[in-house]
Amino acid sequence: MFTSAVKKNTIYFYLDEKKLQFMAQAIIKIGSEEEMERFHVEDEEKYKILNNFLKSDGTLKTIPAQLKKKLIVLEYILKGIEVGKVYSEKEINEHIKKFHEDYATIRRLFIMCQFMYRQDGNYELNPKEMWPI
Repeated sequence: MFTSAVKKNTIYFYLDEKKLQFMAQAIIKIGSEEEMERFHVEDEEKYKILNNFLKSDGTLKTIPAQLKKKLIVLEYILKGIEVGKVYSEKEINEHIKKFHEDYATIRRLFIMCQFMYRQDGNYELNPKEMWPI
């Protein structure tokens, strides 16, 4: 955002106006409440991650490799799953298919990341206190 130059015992700072303008535009775009509401997200960092991994229709482009990003995307996919309701594997698969075709991987990630638990082919959300986010 800025550069500096040293002359004897004085440091001179210069603003990089192009970079500053670019960053200001990015902040305006990110801060748009309409954009954040599109994904039903309150946290800006989560919004940025979802914006990178979701298509405009809300489906998933790819499953993130980085754990932190993967957890945010998984939490997003869980929207619409009711707490306390027991789902069959078929119901969970149909819900996941709304977001990505690889429902088996995402279903497995729900279990591995402690978002859900499975018993006798039935799935239920864990309490939010158990979620890694």
